[in-house]
Formats: sequence, structure tokens, C-alpha cells
Amino acid sequence: MKKKILFISPTGTLDNGAEISIVNLMEYLVQTGHEVINAIPDYHVAVQQNYISSLAALGVETIALPSVKWWWEDAPGGLPGSPESRARSYQENTSALRKILTERKIDLVVTNTVNMFQGAVAAACENVPHFWLIHEFPDGEFGYYKEKLDFISDYSQEIFAVRGALQRQLQDLLPDRKVLSFAPFTKIQPTDTEEKDGAERRIVSVGRLTERKNQLELIKAYRNLDREDIPLVFIGTEEESYSQKCRNYIQKYNLHNIEFLGYRDNPWLEVTDKDLCVFTSKIETFGMVYVESLLHGVPAVVSDNK
Repeated sequence: MKKKILFISPTGTLDNGAEISIVNLMEYLVQTGHEVINAIPDYHVAVQQNYISSLAALGVETIALPSVKWWWEDAPGGLPGSPESRARSYQENTSALRKILTERKIDLVVTNTVNMFQGAVAAACENVPHFWLIHEFPDGEFGYYKEKLDFISDYSQEIFAVRGALQRQLQDLLPDRKVLSFAPFTKIQPTDTEEKDGAERRIVSVGRLTERKNQLELIKAYRNLDREDIPLVFIGTEEESYSQKCRNYIQKYNLHNIEFLGYRDNPWLEVTDKDLCVFTSKIETFGMVYVESLLHGVPAVVSDNK
């Protein structure tokens, strides 16, 4: 039976595994006959326009809502604006989502990642079922949401967590609920897997440059390796404060042959058959870039975490 489904997405970009995996889910739902609408925060950046265009080509309509802060106040991302402006923005976003639910006759709301609450509130106000997809361990920078689990439970008909350690941990924290599992899906186009010949061996890190992804650890290892004839290359959007932390370390120890390429629509076009991928995440529920490296036939060194 055809359903109208509203997704609440965390960034409106394709530089993180949560977004990539759920875009693949949206595409699948469209292909199986459902109508999919996607709500994102409007940050007025070019990569979001590319994201919106990419989803439109898949048959997914994206609605960008102006937002002071889209995530919970105590979620990562700081506290932009004033307390009053954030409160007003949360209210306006929730109201806008309620309007979408009623005008478009939405059958189901899906919040992708634990970091947003507006969709859950809007769904409750309009008596629409709400599912929560959780990708993050309640530790470290995402430890804040442990105290919100009662709210998450009360405002969800179903809770899904990434299969494995995260699902087991959340099931222990929510003993009165059945926490269902899902496996994020990464899709590789046949043309992507063609070997790209490389002229030199390099160490490559693919993924958003953040404290959680822990790329500074790789830079420290590179310093200890003492082989500056081997380039170290980072591919992915940079979180400004953490990027500066990495660059300060590079400058302090006068390291050379380290390159930051920034965001790429298809980072694997930058990787060659001579490269070695290294992924240093502190906490990873499902390392999509690791899976992608294997699918591309690129050897990988992966941190041992949950």
C-alpha cells in the first residue's frame, strides 16, 4: 500500500554516512511506489543545493527550513544566536513540519539520527506515527542524548538502531521497549569500481574531518612514521574547529606532504590502486567508508572500536 513518508534529515549534505544511507533508503522507497518528502535545515550553502538536486533526480522532494539550530540545544554544533532566537526557530520549524503533515496527508514521519526532535513533536501533535533511526552511541559528544531516552521512547512508535553494539546498548537502556535494528546501506555504481592507476603510494583518509572521526590520531601516527615521501591525503568536509586543531599540530611539528582536498561528490574518484585507506574513528556504529574501500578493492586499516 502506497504511503506518504516524511523524513527529517540532519544536515542536508552527503558528507556523512547517516545521510548517504538514508538517501539510499529514500530512493528504494520511491522505487517501491511510496511518496517521499525530506525536510532539512536551510544553511544556504552550495552543497545543499547539490543535495537537493540529487534527491530530486531520485524522485524525492526536499523542503529546506530556515533554522538557527536544527539539532537539540545540547547536541554538537554549539549555540548559535540567542536563547530566544533558538527557541523561536524550534517552534517555527515544528509548526512548519505540522503544516507539511496536514497539507500533504503524511502517513509516517522518520527522524534520521537521534539529534533532532521537531519531527517527533510535530508527529505527536498531528497524531502521525513516528519512527526514530539512531546511528550514534550515547557516549562522548553524543552522550547528551542518554538523558533524553525517555522522551525518545515516548515519542516513537518504533525505535531503530544500527545493528550490533549500538542496538544492544540501547536495548539495555530501554528494557521496556523493543529496539529494532537496521544496517546502513552504501551503494556503489558499477562505473565507480573501475581501477584508477596511481603513480605513487599514498595514505588516504575518507570522511568528515571531526573529533569523532579522530583524524588527528592519523596525523600523529604519520609524524611517527617519519616517511614524508609518502603523501597523507584527507578527503571530506572539514569541521572548522577540529580542522584548525589538525593544522596547528602539522605546523607545530613542521610536517609536510599532507593535503586536505575537502568535500568531493564522489571521494573514491580521488583514490587509486596504489593507496592505503586508514580510518581512525573513536566510535563507529557502521563504517560505511570502510565497506566502500573494500568494495573498491582498496586495502584499509581500521580502528578497533565498538
